[in-house]
Amino acid sequence: MSDIKTYLDKFSRRIDDSSIAVEWEQFGNSLHEPLLNFLRSGTSYEKYHATDVIRQMYFLGKHRQWILEHAFDPMLHNLQDENEYTRGISVAVLADFRDKRALEPIISLAHDVSDYVRWVVTWSLSRFDDKRAIPALEWIRDNDDSWQNVRDDDEEIGYRKEFNRGAAIKVLDGLTKIYKQD
Repeated sequence: MSDIKTYLDKFSRRIDDSSIAVEWEQFGNSLHEPLLNFLRSGTSYEKYHATDVIRQMYFLGKHRQWILEHAFDPMLHNLQDENEYTRGISVAVLADFRDKRALEPIISLAHDVSDYVRWVVTWSLSRFDDKRAIPALEWIRDNDDSWQNVRDDDEEIGYRKEFNRGAAIKVLDGLTKIYKQD
């Protein structure tokens, strides 16, 4: 068990270790203020790690009310962060909440300069089941030739290329089935 300062110091570093996201439970509510500080005025790495911790909290059903009342707006603001991975994780986590306040800001990132962000936006728009996402997805389908290296469900395959346009086609197919009666 580490002390909270040692734990929070990890937020400043670029690390691929997911321990930041899983160690938070030992600190409980005492993390609320530091997480908000990171989200509001931290570096891109601090914002990224704070958002990742919030995602874990939310998935575990902990602090949900606090997250929606206090962390939602700073994460929404971080959709404009300079770092593509911070923007990407912010998109993904906000979509996990399925709060319609995030839909239009996420849609606006369909034209982001980062192909990674556009890919995250594509899959995240599927979480909303909202026809307002269709024009953005059509734009990605028709204009985005980039691809991502994604982990395949089949461990023997490992990683595979997934084209942004292919992801948009899959999400559009799902939305089209929902809204074909319109």
